[in-house]
Amino acid sequence: MNDYIDQLLTWASKDEKPVLERAKKNGGLSASDYEKAWSDYKSCMVSRGYKPFELIKWPNGVYEMPSHMVGTQKQEEKYAEDYHECYGKKIMAIDTLYTAQVGNPSLYADQTEGVADCLKRSGAVSMDFSISTFKSEIGAGKYSQFDIQDPKVRACFAANDWHMGLQSDPYAQLW
Repeated sequence: MNDYIDQLLTWASKDEKPVLERAKKNGGLSASDYEKAWSDYKSCMVSRGYKPFELIKWPNGVYEMPSHMVGTQKQEEKYAEDYHECYGKKIMAIDTLYTAQVGNPSLYADQTEGVADCLKRSGAVSMDFSISTFKSEIGAGKYSQFDIQDPKVRACFAANDWHMGLQSDPYAQLW
């Protein structure tokens, strides 16, 4: 994980670097540093004129920005810029580290391997669950080995940067 932190430090913003260096010193990112980063993200977005919103927090502690009700083209362009400023330049490296730490501690390069391993570790699937089964179920959009609505399952997807966006998910009303 220290090598991974070193990689993140090469592109992290000046605001993120002290947090990542502390994580390296402590052997991982603390939940409190992760929570603060997401709190700062919310404050940044609200300070740019968006209505207050609730983040999705999965059982593994991973946060995810909910989808939002679509605005005008101008609103969406502003949102993209603001998201880049508030997330991309302020917490993305912190989020990347924490999600890997809880959802993909083996640092699988293949996202499907990370999710499948997380599903096993969380108890959402049996230990003999295979990556080929996972890939075929995802490809078919039919899930017999796990419940796609299960928060533990969704947590593994979120922790591996795989955003599902199901119809039952909450939406943020930003404008």
